[in-house]
Amino acid sequence: MCLALSNAANPVLLVAGTVATAVGTLLIAPLALQTAARAVARFPVAVRLPMRDLARYRARSGVALAAVSLTLGIPAAIVVTSTAAEASRPPGNLSARQLLIWTRDPSQPEGVSPYYTEDPNDEGFSPYLPRLTGRDLEDMAGEAERIADTLDAAVTPLELVTDTQAEQTPEGRLAVTLAQPTADGSLDVAPLFVASAELLDAYGIDPASVEAGPAVLTIPKLGERLPAEARRMLVSDDLYFSNTSQRPRPVGAVRSLVPRYSSLPGSLVTPQGARARAWRPVPVGWLIEAAAPIHSEGIGRAREIAADAGMLVEARREEPSLVTLRWGATAVGLVVALGVLAAMAGLLRYESASDLRTLAATGASSGIRRTLSAATCGSLALLGAVIGTAGAYLGLAAGYVGDLGQLVPVPVIHLLTLVLGIPAVAALAGWLVSGRQPPSIGRQSLDG
Repeated sequence: MCLALSNAANPVLLVAGTVATAVGTLLIAPLALQTAARAVARFPVAVRLPMRDLARYRARSGVALAAVSLTLGIPAAIVVTSTAAEASRPPGNLSARQLLIWTRDPSQPEGVSPYYTEDPNDEGFSPYLPRLTGRDLEDMAGEAERIADTLDAAVTPLELVTDTQAEQTPEGRLAVTLAQPTADGSLDVAPLFVASAELLDAYGIDPASVEAGPAVLTIPKLGERLPAEARRMLVSDDLYFSNTSQRPRPVGAVRSLVPRYSSLPGSLVTPQGARARAWRPVPVGWLIEAAAPIHSEGIGRAREIAADAGMLVEARREEPSLVTLRWGATAVGLVVALGVLAAMAGLLRYESASDLRTLAATGASSGIRRTLSAATCGSLALLGAVIGTAGAYLGLAAGYVGDLGQLVPVPVIHLLTLVLGIPAVAALAGWLVSGRQPPSIGRQSLDG
C-alpha cells in the first residue's frame, strides 16, 4: 500500500513500503516451509527428511529462507527494472541499417549533422544552406551513390526547401523552417524537408494518403528537441513558417508523424505544398538504407569516401546495454545465496546428526547423504527464489500501479536463471560437498 501511494516519488512512503516488504518476507518464510514439507509427503525419504527438518527447525530455517529470499529478490528487481528501462528507450537516432550522408561547407556547425541532430555536443541545426555549386552537388551525389554501392544499399535524396523570393542574407540563403513563438519573436525549431515517397515510406506512410491532406507533416513537440536554454524561450506550441519572403505566419493544419528515429527529417512539406508556395527544393543529403545491419567496417569506409568529398556521415549511436548489469546482479545473488545456504545446511546437518546416524546404521550409502544435502540446499534456494521474485514483482507492481506497462517485457531468461538455475546450482553444490561421512556421524556419541 505504501509503495502504491508513494507514486514512486515520496521517499518516506518508499522506505516504509520497502521495509514492509522485507518484514512480510520474514513472516511468510515459516509458512512456506510448512507448506513445502506437506507437499513432499509422497517423495522418497531422502527428500522428506530434510524438508521435515526445515519445518521442524523453522526458527532458524525461516531466517535462512528469508535471507535467501531477500538476497534473490534484489537482483530480481534489478533485472525487471533494467529490462523495462531498456525496452522503453527511444529507438535512437537511426536504425542499424541506415546512414545519413550530409552536405556541408565550412560555415556550418561541426558535428554529426548541420541540419538535424539530437547530439548534445552539436551546436544545433543550421538554417543556412551550404554554399555549393550545382557541380559540387552532382559530385557529392555521385559519392553518395558510391557509398550505397559499397554497402549494397538504396539511396533516398533529402531536400530542404527555400523560398526563392526571400532576400538572401550575407551568410547565405536560408532554408524554410518551422518556428515557435517566443516572448520577443520566434525561434526556429526544425528545418522543412520535402516529403518524398521514399521518406514517407521510412515513416510507414503511403504517399497517396497525403495528397488530399495537410501539406505539412511533423512529429509532435518539436521544441523538446531543442537545448534546455532554447526550450525556456518558447511561450507556446504554435507553429509558424519562418525564413520566407513574408513575416512568420501560422502553418495551420498539420499531420502528425509517429516519431521514429530521431535524426530522420521530422518536419516535411509535400511537393505539391512546396510548389504552391513557390518554394524550391535543394539537395542537402542522402539516406542510405541497407538490407542488413551496417557493420563498423562499412561505416568506416563510408566515412572515408564522405570525408574526401567534404561530406558528413551520421551512423547509429549505440546506447549502453544493461545486459551486463542484469547478469552481474544474477551472479552476485547466486554467490551470496550459496553462502547463506552453505551456513544453513551445515547447521541443519549438525542438528539432524542423530537422523543421519540412524540412516548410516541401516546401511544408507553416501548417495543418500548427498541427496539429503542437495534437497536441503535446493529446496531452500527454490523457495527463496520464488518468494524473492514474487516479492520483487509485487513491490514493483505497487510502485508502478499507475502504469504497469513499464514492467513489460518480462525478462524470462534472467528470471528462469534466478528461479530454476540458482536452485539447481545450489542442489549440485550440496551434492558435491557432502559425500564423505564426517567422523562425528560415524560414531554414536556417549552421554556422560
